[in-house]
Amino acid sequence: MTEYQPLSEKTEILPDFLTPLDSILRIKSQINTSRYSKLTSIIRLRSAGLPTLPGFVVENLTDEVLAYLGKWNESLGAKRLSLRFDSPNPEDHKRLLGSNPTLKELSQMKSFFEPPVIGIIFTENDRFNQNHSVLTYFLDECILCEIVGPGFDAADLTRGNTLPHESLEILRKDNKTSDVDLHPSDIKNHTIVDSETYLLSRQIRYGIIHSILEKGLGKAVESIELTIPEKSSVEKFLQRRGTEIPTTYQPLGPERLCKLYKYLVNLDIFRAYYKDQFQLDVEKKVLSASFLKKYGLVFWDLYGADKYTKR
Repeated sequence: MTEYQPLSEKTEILPDFLTPLDSILRIKSQINTSRYSKLTSIIRLRSAGLPTLPGFVVENLTDEVLAYLGKWNESLGAKRLSLRFDSPNPEDHKRLLGSNPTLKELSQMKSFFEPPVIGIIFTENDRFNQNHSVLTYFLDECILCEIVGPGFDAADLTRGNTLPHESLEILRKDNKTSDVDLHPSDIKNHTIVDSETYLLSRQIRYGIIHSILEKGLGKAVESIELTIPEKSSVEKFLQRRGTEIPTTYQPLGPERLCKLYKYLVNLDIFRAYYKDQFQLDVEKKVLSASFLKKYGLVFWDLYGADKYTKR
């Protein structure tokens, strides 16, 4: 059992196989983090001060772990949890997909937590009900931001399900500059998807959601072409989740872009510092982030460009 101080001065006892993401030394003493790219990434992002969701590492989904997660989630006033899987085996990343289960749905996923697979449990985030998601690629001369709109997921880009709805090429700044603001002259190129391509991506997203509902949470799926009744069932599901996928794309907008850029420009200008202090090296890497309806901007991952499907 492990002591943990999550929300107050009171020290709580954590069950075995459950470790807070902020307990970095404890995580490293229990897990060879060098084998787990997602876990390593989220630890480095948190350590460097980028906004991420609070949560835990789960090595084994026992009844005790489920009971604690239920109480923790209830204390936050949340109905669902956020789950990501990590493993040193590439095939596990292909067959397992992050999701937002209720505690009951999570309890039905115990068989997924077989070594070497671990889970990273965050507080509630509905992947069917997010605002924009952004993949940022740090190239030699520019920072490339590729964006999908509300109702979509960054995984739609990384898994090659859809083309970006919006792209921005932002010129990189010299590491000796003191100017960290984003100016119109910094934007080298800005493109927005046409209506036909966006509606096609919406159709593909519907097919993915239907496949998830048919196959079950946690399993990787592909989009399928839907019948009219199947499309209707997806729309009803989204309505029950209090959301919809818009029929037209609304751009990210200057306010959210500037909020994101505040972090990107610091990672760029002070890249040597972040690399030295946090082993957070953004060169030729892709940074994943989303704007959540409850928590605002959060960062998910930093990974090599070879993982990102470029088109």
